Amino acid sequence: MVLSLAAFACAAQTCAERLTVSLDGEWRIADRMAEDTPPRTFAQRVPVPGLANLAQPGLEKVDSFYACERLAHRIRAKLAPTGGRR
Repeated sequence: MVLSLAAFACAAQTCAERLTVSLDGEWRIADRMAEDTPPRTFAQRVPVPGLANLAQPGLEKVDSFYACERLAHRIRAKLAPTGGRR
């Protein structure tokens, strides 16, 4: 019984370890022209951590109220993208 508890404690410790991957750096981003089609190219570069308004060359209307509200609406309606990077 004591041996099985020791084995369980060791297994639990192994499961608790996690791998941390830093996403910091420079990412390439793009603005979509239509909500149902992904961008063809990712021409803007942005520092991460950072905001899209730091992109070079800049994104048009990146800080507009409409764009922020549209994103907030999509998140509330659970319409945000669900897949990973392609």
